[in-house]
Amino acid sequence: MSDPAEPMLQFFEFSHLRPDLQAVSKPFCELAHNSIGNLPRNPERTVMLRKLLEAKDCAVRAFLYVPALVAAFFALGCLDWTFPVFAADLQLKAAPPYSGSPYNWSGLYFGGQVGGEFSARPITGVTTGSLEFLGDPGSLGPNAVGFAGGAHVGINFQTGGFVIGAELGGELSSMNSAGTFTADMMNTATVVRKPWDAYLIGKAGLVFGPRGEFLFYGLGGAAVAELQNDVTITDILAPGALKASSSNVHTGWTAGTGLDWGTGPVVLGFRYRYSDYGTHGLSFDTGTGSFRADQSARDNQFTGRLSIKLN
Repeated sequence: MSDPAEPMLQFFEFSHLRPDLQAVSKPFCELAHNSIGNLPRNPERTVMLRKLLEAKDCAVRAFLYVPALVAAFFALGCLDWTFPVFAADLQLKAAPPYSGSPYNWSGLYFGGQVGGEFSARPITGVTTGSLEFLGDPGSLGPNAVGFAGGAHVGINFQTGGFVIGAELGGELSSMNSAGTFTADMMNTATVVRKPWDAYLIGKAGLVFGPRGEFLFYGLGGAAVAELQNDVTITDILAPGALKASSSNVHTGWTAGTGLDWGTGPVVLGFRYRYSDYGTHGLSFDTGTGSFRADQSARDNQFTGRLSIKLN
């Protein structure tokens, strides 16, 4: 029971205030009544009540606080046309919840990539047999360029600032190289193409940034691609042409590096990947003769990436 004879209790009343100010003042009133009911009346209790009253006034003023610059505008009447209220009538909103929790890279993801690629190693070791006039059947050399686009799916595991993961992906490609030459009264046109490639890689990297939202990583694994070769031979002195084609699936390895930036479920990134598809034999048969060659292909690929995290 509080002491009804305590005169300072009158200053803790709050029923006359606005509802929002009542919510601020009410806890101080309740604390004052509880203190009076539990403490004997003496000078120290009076000092305690006076200090509590000061704290209550400070809390109300804190709720009504207006920055000095805004208050100056009100005093000058500059904001009357926009805010026709007094400072005590301002409704201050609570600060938004803190959203600076560390970014989590763990989980499954999927997405797409698009970019460009260039260069590979030419066909070598040609043995033409009866078609000695044919010469080099073509190369996927430094002038070979093209666009690439595809999809990927993968998973990451994060422990502290370290991330490891695995990814499966592939692209369709327009990379090709064409050439023509003449030998022994024969025009030879050659085309080498890489229509698609695929990869299975592991990766490991470190996170950085204010929330660890950036991931820099290295990658390495297996790669596979198809290389297609077309040869057209035309006799300068006679109509008609001889045509031959060859298609081989090359397997090899790939390695590279990348940088990702994550925000919520969306991850944007950039990646460089070098692939060596090994050396494989290929053969052509034009109907009047045949030849064999060795083909070793390598390429460089740069892609921009968009991924969606599933958890």
